[in-house]
Amino acid sequence: MSESRSLTGFEMLSKRVSVKRRKEKEQKQQHVSLTEIILMTSFTLVKSYMLQKVFLISTRSSHSGFTAASHGIPNDLEDSWHSRISPEATEMRATTSSTESTRVSYHNFFI
Repeated sequence: MSESRSLTGFEMLSKRVSVKRRKEKEQKQQHVSLTEIILMTSFTLVKSYMLQKVFLISTRSSHSGFTAASHGIPNDLEDSWHSRISPEATEMRATTSSTESTRVSYHNFFI
């Protein structure tokens, strides 16, 4: 009779371990699903932002008469790379950079 008691005790212990492992596996799967959702949402937001910027640049280019060289970079932009930068442009660029870095920090906050 003592053998049947120890077998029952072992079965109960085995069942508890199985239940615990199943719960841990479910929790891990929920965490993975949440991580996938966050990554997909972040990717979609970045993709949307980049498409918006491309659209903005392309519409601005078509309305202001920009012409593009064979590599696709508007000639006005290519010419500006070779010209000197004025102090006003540097200030504006610094402002844009701080705004962009704020946006990146804000985005990283949610990731």
